[in-house]
Amino acid sequence: MISVLSSALWNASNPTFTSRLSSRPRFGGTVVVFAVLATAFGSRLHAGEMKASLDCVAEPRLLDSRFSRYGFTPTRTIARENRHVRFKLPPLKDVGQTGIYSYFAMAGDFEVEGSFDLLTLTEPTKGYGASVGIALDTEGPAGQLQFARGQRVKEFPSYLITRAIPKDKEMTYDTQRFAAKAKSGKFVLKRQNADLTILVSEGKDDMTELAKIPFTTATVRKIRLFADTGGSPTSLDGRIGNLKVRAEEITGGIATRDVAFNWLGWLSTILFFAACVGVAYYFYWKRTSERDE
Repeated sequence: MISVLSSALWNASNPTFTSRLSSRPRFGGTVVVFAVLATAFGSRLHAGEMKASLDCVAEPRLLDSRFSRYGFTPTRTIARENRHVRFKLPPLKDVGQTGIYSYFAMAGDFEVEGSFDLLTLTEPTKGYGASVGIALDTEGPAGQLQFARGQRVKEFPSYLITRAIPKDKEMTYDTQRFAAKAKSGKFVLKRQNADLTILVSEGKDDMTELAKIPFTTATVRKIRLFADTGGSPTSLDGRIGNLKVRAEEITGGIATRDVAFNWLGWLSTILFFAACVGVAYYFYWKRTSERDE
């Protein structure tokens, strides 16, 4: 960005460059600088290097210290087993989603990898299906995305990708289903700009791309690891583990990216309107000069 700005400023002040504007208002060079500044500052909002990391394989206790539990009697139904979080949900009607959620947020591009084990699952008889999985929640207008290995009522075992977006004070859900063979495997959720790529592997197979879907560039406020019986009186025993997170920024507070977006957005808007005024002034001056001649 510095090199772009330096080039723009040099051109604006260079006699060769400005000689073509010598009979015109000097404001033209300023317009060029304004336009380049807006572009350069806007580029700060693009993807960057994923320098922050959180490795729950190397430090399994992070699953305790950086996460909190929620759901149905979580102290009894959730247990950490070394690098895994194990969920044991009873065959009751109103159990609901149960899991752990992160105290940290992720901003920018990120990559989340982990493993799943569906140890025991009684086939659900009603509801939206039973599963174990991971959710990425923006806690805002962009909603959330869930990836899970599960079983829906009278359907084949599947991977479930659910996009949930708030609308009119309610959540709208759109779920894609992909056939699953194994009850154990690995997953990677990788965001680049606004797209999210989901990769899976079963057994010793290599990672393969399951889907690439539009997501959001918004900060993910919470990661959730969960088990869900989906409203069916179904017993479920499963694990999510080997969690590794890499991102442009991992923070327990407001992401620097979000703070930067606020002031850069205003600055870019001001520079854009200044450039528009400059262009309008230039054409007005040109038209007036031609009329005088």
